[in-house]
Amino acid sequence: MLRPAVEPLDLADASTSAAVLQLQRAAYQVEADLIGFQEIPPLQESLQDLIAAPLTWIGIRDAAGDIVAALAYRTDGPVVDIDRLVVSSARFRIGLGATLVASLDSDAMITVSTGSANTPA
Repeated sequence: MLRPAVEPLDLADASTSAAVLQLQRAAYQVEADLIGFQEIPPLQESLQDLIAAPLTWIGIRDAAGDIVAALAYRTDGPVVDIDRLVVSSARFRIGLGATLVASLDSDAMITVSTGSANTPA
């Protein structure tokens, strides 16, 4: 199986930021339902907040050009902190999240947090 292409995502582009927000809300709704908590901050985030967040975004598009997975991170020296990782529910469990994580700096210490009840994550 071919590894999907990872590309930078420019949230200054209106269609890209809208697509990322839609994907983020759908993905975090799955997590919110799973853990029984609807107040996950990225689920409540506005488009303006998403764009303003000091994050670097990368993503994967499907054959039609739609964003089906995205990862946002910050770097602090040798540390890469994954702030969010979202995948379309239609594409769960096929390795898109792992592909995004694998595209990060392999020499960095990578950190991530999630809810303890989110066992799929």
